[in-house]
Amino acid sequence: LKPKSSAQEEFLSTRVVMTAAVAQPSRLSEAYTKVQDGVVAGYNTVYDYCPKYMHDVPVVGLVSSSFVDGFGDLIWAKPDDGQLKAAFGTAKARQDKTEIAESLRRLGKAERYVQSLVESMTSESLDFQGFKELVLQEKPQKNWIEKEETTGYNLPVPNVEKILDVPIIGSTLNAAGSLVNQPVGTLVRGTCAPSASDEKLEKVFKDLDTDGSGKLNLNELGGALRNLWFSEFQIKEKLKSVTGELSCYEFKKFVRGPKYEAGYVNSVPLVGPSLSAHFLNVLDKGVDELDEKDLKEAFDHIDKNKDGKLDKTEMGDVLRELGQSELQIEKLLADVPNNVEMDFQAFKESLPPKSRDYLNWYGRIPYPNIAKIHDVPFVGTVTEFTQDLVTDVTTSTVGSAWGAVRKYKDEDIKACFDAEDKNKDGKLDKKELAKALRGLELYESDIKMVQDGCGDLQQVSFIEFSSMVRNEGRWVFTR
Repeated sequence: LKPKSSAQEEFLSTRVVMTAAVAQPSRLSEAYTKVQDGVVAGYNTVYDYCPKYMHDVPVVGLVSSSFVDGFGDLIWAKPDDGQLKAAFGTAKARQDKTEIAESLRRLGKAERYVQSLVESMTSESLDFQGFKELVLQEKPQKNWIEKEETTGYNLPVPNVEKILDVPIIGSTLNAAGSLVNQPVGTLVRGTCAPSASDEKLEKVFKDLDTDGSGKLNLNELGGALRNLWFSEFQIKEKLKSVTGELSCYEFKKFVRGPKYEAGYVNSVPLVGPSLSAHFLNVLDKGVDELDEKDLKEAFDHIDKNKDGKLDKTEMGDVLRELGQSELQIEKLLADVPNNVEMDFQAFKESLPPKSRDYLNWYGRIPYPNIAKIHDVPFVGTVTEFTQDLVTDVTTSTVGSAWGAVRKYKDEDIKACFDAEDKNKDGKLDKKELAKALRGLELYESDIKMVQDGCGDLQQVSFIEFSSMVRNEGRWVFTR
């Protein structure tokens, strides 16, 4: 590295750089290239940039940050007004805690310091003057003797905190306190944080949704996560995935992940879905065991246009939200007509009841319902597992082989496309695309795969539709 400025020369000669290079070697050249006239890419000084990464290294960072807590004021110069203003910015007169944390990072503060400083804030937002006071932490000198009022008399009492003002001794005690407090704080946050139950998350959401919009923006999300004892670093990482406002359902999913998930066994070829559905479903709920509240929330979440109705593809998405496997989804939607749209009540009633009827009816003629055997304890588990296993193995072998060699006729593809192209503009939207693919007897999982493969493409032409069906660049299996 050949220095091109006095700042870079100073950077290379700093002992702190050597320490940082040991902790994070890849950061050394990156930091070096950003050094310009004593400022490192908007950070505080050349001294602050490198320790930042060292402080975030496990164990090493605990010791180094505790040392800086105690002796930093004696070694490093504090940022001036210009550097503080550059970090704070001019976009907003006041910043909330999430924004203050970002400003501290722009000053080159390590995550340990960001966490400590944000926790020390006594208000939910700060103006520039408050931010300056937070960073500089000017502590008034204490008196050796304080007067304490007791029974009407002001009695002189020794002030034990005064020892913290004593040079070297005070710094050593501050460093020791930081060394103890940091791991204790992390331990408490990890073990005593409130549980992410539905009731707790809904209360947090309601408390922060002050305008009653039913949505939380980025700033409100930061406050919500803070109320759930997330650290500032965790908040920063989680907010990276957020691109807009979140509803209560999306917020709960954002904090804790999906409430229901298909088990890992479902990914085992051939036998996985059947085993998971019938023998390994202790932790999984069947659709008939789900709470109506969860079903309604998932329905409303998938109903993006808020018309209160879902098509068959969207019904499949609801079932995926509720942790149902693709085999279960195929079974549950088997009797749903391809072109129908259902409101919530109709959708709920379309799902299988907990118990089957003994008789089926052909007109006015009754006949035994053979599927009733699936309701017999133990025996039913074996019979339904056998049925699903045969279906799944057949689909994965014969169905896949047939789908690979099957050739659609041009007239069949054209007929399905034209049947859904109601306005005759030569385009299909995603809902029409799904209906056209069902006309060609594709499985719901494959239809979902094709729709997701469209990405931001909202409409497809006949040529694009034909390309999808003819299996160009993808495997699409049919019944």
